[in-house]
Amino acid sequence: MIEGIVTHINADATEPQVQQKSENSPPSANGQLVYRALITLKSQFLEAHERRYLLTPGMQVAAEINLGNRSVIVYLLSPVQKTVSEAGRER
Repeated sequence: MIEGIVTHINADATEPQVQQKSENSPPSANGQLVYRALITLKSQFLEAHERRYLLTPGMQVAAEINLGNRSVIVYLLSPVQKTVSEAGRER
């Protein structure tokens, strides 16, 4: 795994590009929308099995973007908090 920093995310979501399936291809997004993002990597190579693999432009990646941490109680109470904050407002 390589860490990086998100430098730009497109404002609009798009459907993922359709590719021919091969046995090494990841599962398809099946109707999900994706956002194109630019990420500045902290390293230009990947280390695995005591070898370094150089990263080159055009390689496809699957990235997980950490948006922060929420406790279980905050997650469960978020609908209540939203209702309270919207109470008394005119729509």
